[in-house]
Amino acid sequence: MAVKKGIAYKSLLEFWILHAYYLDKKNNGGNVVEFYESSSKEDDLDKSQFDVNKDFEIRPLDHLTVQYLKNHRLLFRQSKRGFSLFARLNEVGGNKLFVPIDNIIKLSFGLFLKNTSFLNFTDLSFKGLQRRMLYFSNWQLNLNQENQKLYRWAGSMNNETLIPVKVESSNQDDDTLEVYFNKLDYFFNTANIKSAQFSIKDYYNQSGTNILYKTVAVQNGNIQKYTLNISALPAGVYQLSVTHDQGGTANKVFYKVDRQENGNPFGVVELFIDKTKEDVISADGELWSPKFYIFFKNRKTSWRYFDAKNPSGPIQGYPTPSHSLAQNIYYDVIAPDTGKNLPNASVDRVTLLENDNTVYSDIYISKKN
Repeated sequence: MAVKKGIAYKSLLEFWILHAYYLDKKNNGGNVVEFYESSSKEDDLDKSQFDVNKDFEIRPLDHLTVQYLKNHRLLFRQSKRGFSLFARLNEVGGNKLFVPIDNIIKLSFGLFLKNTSFLNFTDLSFKGLQRRMLYFSNWQLNLNQENQKLYRWAGSMNNETLIPVKVESSNQDDDTLEVYFNKLDYFFNTANIKSAQFSIKDYYNQSGTNILYKTVAVQNGNIQKYTLNISALPAGVYQLSVTHDQGGTANKVFYKVDRQENGNPFGVVELFIDKTKEDVISADGELWSPKFYIFFKNRKTSWRYFDAKNPSGPIQGYPTPSHSLAQNIYYDVIAPDTGKNLPNASVDRVTLLENDNTVYSDIYISKKN
């Protein structure tokens, strides 16, 4: 707790971003120890040089969040692990907020990608994020799960409570949508549509009334694309329901950003502070000071070796082992003809071959080695 001139602040919550690429290691026997399976994860994390600032810039995402932080005397600080929120206390030595939170408030933060190689060493679909962003929240959402999860740190990393996270699934046969800060473009994948209905609801209040409802019809031609004006919607998660005269029905979950500033974020973190849930503050306003965290898995690739002087194709007979990319691990890969160690893969050369859906790491060597 920091005390200055009779004013005291305490951690309201912490949000950490962990990644196996930085944290996996080898033990004394030379075996790979995955960070997430390690029994000494907290010690490993304390000893690591992992700095999330290399990969992300994190900042409040919308004007309502900035306003809440100001009005409730909350301080936002990005750190090596992610970010922290500090709350002003009602008194020095106390454990209650200077400005009580009586109603539910939502704080939204954007993860803006800085490291252009991040997807190369992260176990995410290259295609799956073309029109989507990752979404993490401490609200219990009934959404799809992928390899990333948002956890609440409950005393130790071996005692977590899973909170589902959502990454929008992708199917080439589905209708698609592109979301901007002021509009939503919807593309139909069905022919001969003459009329369609669009409705949007707050994802957290789907039993409520429609926030936006629109019926569109044409006499000549077909509806292949329709644009909805969503500029009046506050930033947040919404569900779009679409029906049309060819019998189709689609439900899409999307996130609307507050403004278009240097592109959409790579990910969104929404943290709800609700004393009835008692995961950030108690029912009587006491601070719990929890830690939330995301854990990203590292990507496993097949390693291909090329002759640097004749890189027309992989060197026949050389091994193509599959390894998880990790900053602190060196794998022993032996050339079959020389018996010498081969260099390890770099995160800069990662290739997805769509014909066999395999992700390769390409390594160029001098054949004389």
